[in-house]
Amino acid sequence: DVGSNVGSWTIFFADLLPSGAKVVAYEPDEINLSFLRHNISIYSLGNTVAVRPLDMSRTPGMAEYQADPMTGATGSLEIGDAFITRYYGRPTRLATVATTSADHELASGIPAPDFQKVDVEGHEWQLLLGAQQLLTSVRPVIIMEFTGAQCGGAVRRLRDHGYVLLCPHTGKPRESPEYELVAAPLERAALMRGALAPENG
Repeated sequence: DVGSNVGSWTIFFADLLPSGAKVVAYEPDEINLSFLRHNISIYSLGNTVAVRPLDMSRTPGMAEYQADPMTGATGSLEIGDAFITRYYGRPTRLATVATTSADHELASGIPAPDFQKVDVEGHEWQLLLGAQQLLTSVRPVIIMEFTGAQCGGAVRRLRDHGYVLLCPHTGKPRESPEYELVAAPLERAALMRGALAPENG
């Protein structure tokens, strides 16, 4: 769960897991992290969820992060035109956060994901640039939110690695993202189309 915020999706995923599986939750915002850990505690998910207080990007290191002190939901490594400033006239809060990459996580021994949810507020392309091994060898199904100016590069990278883009509500192929999409490896696309079809929802 990349960009897990306070854990809504993390808790949902944890409830679906087969025995022995885990959710790895990535969240860099210190306020969100406190709520995330609290929610994991009250749902007794400490053995099911591993929290990584990191933002996923192209490379591991440290980076400037534009936090959202108003909603907590739109913080990003993409510095610039922030959601809360554009729509609410509210300032962001700059912070320095630790970053990682998908391939660095794999090399560090984090279990390879079968499924990945990505919500990184416009940083999708940079995340995918750090995911060569993930996209070529691991090939998880990915549900990704797309925002910002770099979504075209992210879509091209997924397609270049043999991913099929699907509407999460109908399972139908998509040419371009409309806020969110499911990216399925070509070898699993037919199965995912069937699973996402409305009659199976």
